Amino acid sequence: DGGVQWMTAGRGVVHSEMPAQTSGLMSGFQLWLNLPAAEKMRAPWYADIPASAIVAVAVGDGVTAKLIAGAWSGARGPGPERVTQPFIADVAVGPGATAEVPVPDGHNAFAFIIDGTVEAGGRVLRRGELAVLSDAGPLALAAGTEAARLLVVAAKPLREPIAKYGPFVMNTEAELRQAFADYQRGAL
Repeated sequence: DGGVQWMTAGRGVVHSEMPAQTSGLMSGFQLWLNLPAAEKMRAPWYADIPASAIVAVAVGDGVTAKLIAGAWSGARGPGPERVTQPFIADVAVGPGATAEVPVPDGHNAFAFIIDGTVEAGGRVLRRGELAVLSDAGPLALAAGTEAARLLVVAAKPLREPIAKYGPFVMNTEAELRQAFADYQRGAL
């Protein structure tokens, strides 16, 4: 309940997760952050980050952020530092509350509304909606008359080509074919 599994596939990893359910229900997000070409073949890495290790910080009157990666109001999330400088926060905004999310200048970002209604980036967003922001900078949030919760994710763009097929992500079609062949012959 509230933990994070942070995996870097690198040169390859085969995995299967079986998250715990509560009363037959479960909710979660699977996010993929790209690696730069120079790091695509790094050793795989995995960390289980329990909910107790995730920093919850009051970032304004009626606003709390659970920091998974990046920094806000002097606190830093437990997610690893990467060249893309990821910022991931689960933000709870009380009724009528406002906040400014410190998305670094030049980062691309998105905000997914988990519950409630939020004005973000000059648009009103409702539960289940997503705002995609390029070259974002700080993101102003304002909740409506009810509480809201959203996931804000940002990272520095790599500006490299992307080739993908199924769970494989590389930079070129040739690298993709090689990765697939390596997987098929068990050479991860």
